[in-house]
Formats: sequence, C-alpha cells, structure tokens
Amino acid sequence: MPFPEYENHPPQNRDAVGIDMPWFEITDAEKTFRTTPNALVGCVIWGATGEQPRDPQGNVIEALDDGAAIVFNPLDLVARDNIPSLLSDQPSVQLRMEDMSVDLTPEELLRLIARELTVDEYTSLRDHFGMFYDIHADFYDARTGRSLHTMRSLWGDNPAAALRPERADRHREPRM
Repeated sequence: MPFPEYENHPPQNRDAVGIDMPWFEITDAEKTFRTTPNALVGCVIWGATGEQPRDPQGNVIEALDDGAAIVFNPLDLVARDNIPSLLSDQPSVQLRMEDMSVDLTPEELLRLIARELTVDEYTSLRDHFGMFYDIHADFYDARTGRSLHTMRSLWGDNPAAALRPERADRHREPRM
C-alpha cells in the first residue's frame, strides 16, 4: 500500500476501468473537461478568487501542458439535475480520477481540489471509497478528518463563499 492509512481504509467502490494518470475528467451538464493536477491549481485559484489565473507576465492562463489540460472555474460548472451529489444529494458534476468517479456539487468539487473539505465531507468520501490520494495523510488527519495542507495561500483573505472557514458546517478544530 502506498500510504499506511490505506490499510485502515482500503479502496472500495472503484471503477473497473480507470483513467490514465495524471488526467482528471470533470463532466457537467454541458461538457467534459480534461485536466491535470497542475491545471487544477489554476482551477482552485479561479474558483476561490473569481479571477482567471495569470502567468508571471500577466497573460491569462487558459490551458497547461501544450493546451491539453484546461483551466476553468469549478463554480461555473453546470450541475446535472438528474444525478445527485454523493455528499449532499444536490445536483452534481462528475469527477473521474484514476479508478474512481465521484458526483459532487461544484462547491464540493472546489473544496476537494483545494483540500478544504469539511470533516463530514472527508469522512463520507473516505467511508465510501476508502483512502485515495486526494484525502490521504499528507492532506488530512485520518483520525479527525481535519484538513492539514490546504491551498489557502493561493487565494488570500477573501475566498469564494464555498471556501470560507466561518461556514457553520466546517467542524474544524483550531490550528496549533
């Protein structure tokens, strides 16, 4: 097993045919995006700040990796009314990565890729899928479900509402 916590939470509910690393696919009601972990950082920035990310020269970033990995605002995705989120039963978009597919609202997707899941969201994903890379011990405390390494430094003091720590359902313990 690649991480010790996988022994306590073995993979389950996985797809028989996966998607090649490092690709991610996000499908909303209108289209499918293919992206990579590096491009997802741009998606977090855009979703958290509402501003399309720019390179050091000030040029708008639309794609990475020779144009194949798309940068988009997760909060602009159009949720599918007929497929509920695993976490909230609200209309969802689908995230495919490695050997799993998960239906989440655009806000839940942003929290997952920004490493800002609530404790309840973390626990629900872990209990349903077992441990997977995006929620393993480098990012979340496996015992408490508390986020350890968010991408908070990317968006400053005024993030999108989906990422605000004062949300009532955050259930976060104070940081030491």
